[in-house]
Amino acid sequence: AALTCKFLTSFAYMLCALTLRNYLQDNWGFSDFNAGLIYGIWGIMTTVFGILLSPIVDRVGVRYSLLLGTLLLSFSRFGLAFTLSTKMMLFYLVFLLPAGGSLGVPVIMISMRRYAISAVGSISYGLIFIVQCLGFFCSGMLVDFFRTAFPHSFGQLDINGTRIFNSTLPSQNRSVWLQMSAYRYIQLVSAIVNSSILNFKLPCQY
Repeated sequence: AALTCKFLTSFAYMLCALTLRNYLQDNWGFSDFNAGLIYGIWGIMTTVFGILLSPIVDRVGVRYSLLLGTLLLSFSRFGLAFTLSTKMMLFYLVFLLPAGGSLGVPVIMISMRRYAISAVGSISYGLIFIVQCLGFFCSGMLVDFFRTAFPHSFGQLDINGTRIFNSTLPSQNRSVWLQMSAYRYIQLVSAIVNSSILNFKLPCQY
């Protein structure tokens, strides 16, 4: 169960990591510098939340920490797929997504140390990095599929329904389903994959 959670978490994480810059630039009109800045803040905040939330992991254990992290990740990634608000998008990226991430991958690593006996400890760590790389590999193929099959952006429309030149801002007066891009679909798949982790039950006494 822990190895399966590791694969799914790695798969969902890399879907976001591979496309975050493009998502910010093509769907929200961010410059290359600002997109890179947000990417960096995402990483820093994951570390910050990892420190702040570590007492929770010690208090409630691996299973419930992973469940909380999965809920936060799933909610934030569904939000990234469907939100039309820049403020909400940044809230998901800077707060909820890092908080969920800090209760994801690190907690799974803790579970491998606690669940595996010392005699097979090295094997279990080898397996966890194998499934991580496999998750990264599969995510790359899926990203290529969506980038090929769907447009990368839907621009803002004026009152006549004509796309405003050189604009990639979402339209508030139009359904998000009519503005779904390759990168929004990728976030949606990432959220669904994250949600599937809730089906796996790790021992709650650890």
